[in-house]
Amino acid sequence: IGCEVTYEAQLHAPLLDVLNTMLAGDGICWLSDPGRMQAPRFVSLARSRGYSVRILNGRGAEQTGCSAPEIQILELRSNTTGSSDQPPAS
Repeated sequence: IGCEVTYEAQLHAPLLDVLNTMLAGDGICWLSDPGRMQAPRFVSLARSRGYSVRILNGRGAEQTGCSAPEIQILELRSNTTGSSDQPPAS
């Protein structure tokens, strides 16, 4: 669970590196985002690194994309089994 961790684009890759190491193969990570302009970039990078990403609104309903300026939950699931120090395969 995290909040205010995706607003700096240069932190996206290191954050995904940490998740890749720490998140179990069947684990889920939820990140809160207040609709910042960097959210779509983070979602795109996460997907390119092999994560399944769902975007939920503040009430928990799934959205088709990031919205601003509303609170959204980014739900990341690894598409691998077990963790490693390499990014998940796309």
